[in-house]
Amino acid sequence: MGEEEPDYTFMRSGLELSQTGGISESQSALNVASLVATFTENALKESSKYVEHANRNVITKEDIKLCLMTENFKFFDRENIEDDIQKWKDIIDEEESESSSEEDYIEELTEDPFHYSECECDMCVNIKNIEGIWCNWVPNEGIESILKNVIDTQI
Repeated sequence: MGEEEPDYTFMRSGLELSQTGGISESQSALNVASLVATFTENALKESSKYVEHANRNVITKEDIKLCLMTENFKFFDRENIEDDIQKWKDIIDEEESESSSEEDYIEELTEDPFHYSECECDMCVNIKNIEGIWCNWVPNEGIESILKNVIDTQI
């Protein structure tokens, strides 16, 4: 189709140091953690918007799963993906250097039950249609296959 293959070099595993320019195991872990954090942040932001469009008050497990599926097809095409991943690297580095015993307070809300948004904007239509696309999608080996497996089996 003439599409360029995505450049995943910033995600080197670090398993073969001689072939990866000497990337350490800790750097590799930071790269993976930053990638996952960026991916998840994007999906959660979209989940939040979707819940608003559905006139519900809480993001549900179903919202998150649908938006993780949707993000899988958008992630590497995002304009500032490398900047976003770097932002998370900086955050993780900063948090690792701080020792914090803060406890987050989570307010208990009465959760609206999940239902699909009736909105017909592009985002909502894409999210409503993602399950059919997802079921028929055969990922490439590597990160796509790993993400599909995790979303299918863990969420």
